[in-house]
Amino acid sequence: MSEFNIPGGYFATVFNDHAPRTRQAKPSCYEFSKSIFEPYSERYLPKASLPSLNDGSVPLAFWKWSGNITRADFERAKSRRLCEQCFLNHYRIHKGRLFVEKGASLRVPQSRQLHQLAWEEMLSIVLYLFPTMPDMEFLWLWDDECVNGLPVFAPNVCRQFAKGGFTLPSFSVWSTSLGQVQMASYHSCIWNRYPPHERKSLAVWRGRTTGVRKPTQENYKSITRMKLHHLAQNHSDILDAKIMKFTQGMPDFIRSNIQLGDRIDSEDYNRYSAIIDVDGNGWSDRFGHALIHYSTPVLKMASNNTAFFEHLFAPGVTFLQFSPSLEDLVEKASEVVSDVRQFGGQSKYFDMVKAMQATSQVLMDHVGIAEALAYSLLKYWSLVTWTLEDLDFDRDVGLGHRRFLDPSTGKGGSRRAGGGGQGAAAADGHDDDTKVAAASLAEVPVEVTRFEEVVMTCCSLTRVPAEFAAAVTTRLLKRAPFRR
Repeated sequence: MSEFNIPGGYFATVFNDHAPRTRQAKPSCYEFSKSIFEPYSERYLPKASLPSLNDGSVPLAFWKWSGNITRADFERAKSRRLCEQCFLNHYRIHKGRLFVEKGASLRVPQSRQLHQLAWEEMLSIVLYLFPTMPDMEFLWLWDDECVNGLPVFAPNVCRQFAKGGFTLPSFSVWSTSLGQVQMASYHSCIWNRYPPHERKSLAVWRGRTTGVRKPTQENYKSITRMKLHHLAQNHSDILDAKIMKFTQGMPDFIRSNIQLGDRIDSEDYNRYSAIIDVDGNGWSDRFGHALIHYSTPVLKMASNNTAFFEHLFAPGVTFLQFSPSLEDLVEKASEVVSDVRQFGGQSKYFDMVKAMQATSQVLMDHVGIAEALAYSLLKYWSLVTWTLEDLDFDRDVGLGHRRFLDPSTGKGGSRRAGGGGQGAAAADGHDDDTKVAAASLAEVPVEVTRFEEVVMTCCSLTRVPAEFAAAVTTRLLKRAPFRR
């Protein structure tokens, strides 16, 4: 347990060198990095083995589940009542192909259709990189809040629950992901554009009024972001923290109590000595798609809300942690601001920044994200107590569930040792655009016809090497593999 009564289990990655810096470019470092050519390297080739599930290996994605997963657990999760903007999709992997329950796309709120597309894009890449993925079925949930006792995949898992579930990369993390060469350019640009010795002597935060689904006069003062906004008003010499936008449906009594702050472009947070990160309705999504790449010390709220990668970024090594009550935030922010003012780039807190960037460089590129998702799927699959064969599937499918887990099996996938076109316009998420015709299911067992195959195309949401995009698309559509 940590000093804030949060379950531990963090890992700190050790590095001996760091990426070289390149000259800065405008308009933004992120846009500049996307324009950098990412070579089609060996990292993008299919892997001979699956990610390791051995107890001694570092888990590539966070999960929390005690015991096995029963069919009753699965059915209970599938019947979960959803919030208005949430959705739950039932997927199956069968013989290296991805299926989704018919009509799933019609149930996805319009505001979440890109999230569904991102999931299916990531799954397509997983099936290409790991051709020996076993047959399985699983439920993917989009919801800000944690679940307990339901074996679903979600962007957010709560550490305090014994059966919190399994994590998957969020839409934001995937859609902003880069290759390793691009990421090195991104980090270098940030360092050069925002020199440590030119920082404002303040800790910065901007955000919306998230934190509870239905704010009331009784609960709104306890919302962390509201508390942070008011705390900063009393400590404006240290904290530049402001609510800058109201969420939809925010009551008038709250609007009248909050004077909105100015908007700051995300990369310009690096003009400050420290960046504050607090939860909203759930986990902090900006930490994974932005802050881990920045060249500024991060003050992060201790939280049970955990994204798929957060256990790989250890407090005290990659960022400084403060209490959810905010009682120690001013003191810790003052310490960081003072140290940066005095020592500039030699501040000990910039060592945390370098560790944070180095970790993201290795684990958070295109392939690293796909490997984490593959690990999460395999961990879930290793705990379920039924197979697709039990559901009247073709009895000749694969090696079978438990044999695949047996390290003594001498064939593909036996030992789980880990491995790894430029984007087009995003699809609109309609069924007839994202699923193949029913004719393609002719050879699929009868039970699977309640599902429809997801078109295996790559990649509309992120900029992977063009050769890799073509290889993923052609291989998973059963065409001849793309060759350079």
